[in-house]
Amino acid sequence: MELAGALVGLLLAGPASTIVLDDFESAESRSRWQGQIEASTEHASQGRGSLKATVFPQDVRSDRLLKDWSAYDRLLFDVYNPEPSPFLLGVRIYDDLGDDAAAEERSEAFLADRKLLLIPGISHVEVKLEGLETSSAARKLALDRVRRFAITAKGATRPTTIYLDNLRLVRGAEDPATASPRRPEDGTAVLDSRFVALGQVGPRDSIPESQEVGRKRATAREERTLLKSAIETARTMGVETIYQEIPLVTAELGLDVRPMLSWFNDDRSKAEMFDYVVASCRAARVGLQDVIAGTKRLPDVDDTQAGEPLVPPYPRLKGRTIRDGFFLNEREEPLLALSLHSASEKLTRFFATPMQHIESYTAGGGSRWTVDDSPVYAAFKEHPDARRVGWDGWCGHLIRDRWSMGGGREEVVICLESPHIRHAIELFVEREAARWMRNPDLLYNIMGYELQYICYCERSQQMFREWLAKRHPTIEGVNRAWKTSYRTFAEVTAPGARDSAPLPGANRAQWFDWASFNQERFVDHLAWVKSVIRRFDPTTPIAAGGSHSMLAGSNATSGIDEELMAGRFADVMLHEGGGSTLGAELAWALAERKLPLADPEMGASARDLLPHFLHGKSVIQLFFWPAQPSAEHPHMNEASIAHARRWPLDQVAELLRVALDIRRLNKEIAALAAAPREVAILYSRTSLVQIPGEWMRAASTPYLDELRRSYEASLYLDAGTTFISERQVLRGLAQSYKAILVPAARDLPADVARALLDYAKGGGHLVISPESFLADEYLRPLDVLQQIGVEIVQRTGG
Repeated sequence: MELAGALVGLLLAGPASTIVLDDFESAESRSRWQGQIEASTEHASQGRGSLKATVFPQDVRSDRLLKDWSAYDRLLFDVYNPEPSPFLLGVRIYDDLGDDAAAEERSEAFLADRKLLLIPGISHVEVKLEGLETSSAARKLALDRVRRFAITAKGATRPTTIYLDNLRLVRGAEDPATASPRRPEDGTAVLDSRFVALGQVGPRDSIPESQEVGRKRATAREERTLLKSAIETARTMGVETIYQEIPLVTAELGLDVRPMLSWFNDDRSKAEMFDYVVASCRAARVGLQDVIAGTKRLPDVDDTQAGEPLVPPYPRLKGRTIRDGFFLNEREEPLLALSLHSASEKLTRFFATPMQHIESYTAGGGSRWTVDDSPVYAAFKEHPDARRVGWDGWCGHLIRDRWSMGGGREEVVICLESPHIRHAIELFVEREAARWMRNPDLLYNIMGYELQYICYCERSQQMFREWLAKRHPTIEGVNRAWKTSYRTFAEVTAPGARDSAPLPGANRAQWFDWASFNQERFVDHLAWVKSVIRRFDPTTPIAAGGSHSMLAGSNATSGIDEELMAGRFADVMLHEGGGSTLGAELAWALAERKLPLADPEMGASARDLLPHFLHGKSVIQLFFWPAQPSAEHPHMNEASIAHARRWPLDQVAELLRVALDIRRLNKEIAALAAAPREVAILYSRTSLVQIPGEWMRAASTPYLDELRRSYEASLYLDAGTTFISERQVLRGLAQSYKAILVPAARDLPADVARALLDYAKGGGHLVISPESFLADEYLRPLDVLQQIGVEIVQRTGG
């Protein structure tokens, strides 16, 4: 049947420049495909038939197409999107040199997931075949042995219906008999290795636009011109115009940027944008004209004296003093700095410079972008002990694995215990420090963030044994805690891992100690890196971390303990993320001596910003406002403030207003952020780390779910809420709070449990959720509930 399909294709193709793999014109086509599919006569791009497919949860694929593609330079096909909005799909091509496991685990296939942005209607897709590599970049795809073609919705969250048609291979000029009709407004996607160019057939000036939308465009341009004139006049008269300049930025997006993007270039989207530009520019212009004419009075001031600007400009940021959890401006007031991850100088009218921090990559001596030019790369290539051992999961940016975005494709995953790597890090710091110190706006230096580290090399094993001997002075103590029968510490080996989790059946008590050791040794490494930096840069505040893992099941495999970092080396605390303020509040609470709280890569909506500043963040860089849409990862365009449909123009304007308000109201915001908290929620590191291995690949755990519920509910109290850690409880800090909430902290060290009971006996209010106080860090039962007269009658669930 496969041969018959190929022969049909050859007959259609004529002079061997085109072969149709499937045009879905016959009943036979249906038998070649797998997934949720049906033959259709709707939305065919060529001929009468198409394949109607629902993508997600299954891919739509065929293992029964022509196998030898080597004589052709491109694969072409068409996809119809029946929905009113764009969505992302992907294409995959597998060969006989890699099975499904190799494709998934080692990227031994061409995996262009989430690359195809399909606008409503027809999109014409081209995959360039010449030089096509597997996504691992380890080898060329065997185009003479193609075994599968698939359309995938990997990354999607719901079923998506498409119509697939006219799948063909072409060399040179396509035979007109097989070519699909192309209209200027149709979408296009050209895949060239890992990059994709998204657009429309065009040219742009030939894409249809209704007369009504054209009139709206002309009116919007006129209103923008009038607003520019009003702003110039107002500035001549000495009137502050910075807030009225916001509509000019959104007008540029709505008139000049977004209409060039295929996912905005339709009449409905353009009409909405042009209407907004008209309304916003007109309102700003009228308001300024009222001020200039005197119909709207300005506050009475002594106009013989130059007044202070409404929104103070940012000072040079380098060398800012730190006090009480804030950097200070030149007036010794709290500095609130909001910047954009962007190369735009023009936007610094509203935002702080993006040069406010540097990720120096000194934690590992290079990044996925720079390692090939780093001494670390030379050490990695030369010395076998420089390679990570026993860990096949994400490398945590130390430095580059098969999942890494950007940079080269060779895996460079390092062992931090190697003396060769440590020496190379020293050389890297010495080389790079002179460069970053020239930055006049460098507020703080991140040694690395989104970090994760675990290694099973022999040096790590010996370090673990030495750590155990300090924690459990005798091997008998180890055996009691772990329920094992080791005779000496030398017999102990760390519990193994696979696929980012402990091996099935792992001893959970043993893993708790291994995870604890791993966190402490990684903090030791980062503290050492800071000491190296201080040889060359004695003053720039230092930060590092992996904020997301402090609230994820993966903490037990991460090597990250932000509280230890705050105590050992941090000058600035990091938290990355928008949405709930829980993570920000937690990060600030873990720093017992108040440190500035910074977010170096915040993906957020405009409504997130003020809450995060009010809960302690004082330095935020928003992700992101790039110069152009991403060609490698189109899904990231939904994070781009300039390019995303989820950022309508009114929300971009709100973002710019908030950016100005934060500078204008810095003292008031900082005072609210620093207000005393009366209620604390127990952040139980033990309950986070002591979990079943399968939960370590999860985004959350039962304890974290309850922690989140407790925090969100506490926001409705008439008292401020923060967090208290197990270590802080042992240091007596519980007495600072009127109430402590214990959110399903199932496993707690016995001394922490006793300290909390003592707090309650001393008059504190202890609010305990079910499933708390059941066992210690080694899963040995606690008797706390019995002491307070609580009997567990029945347990249900996990």
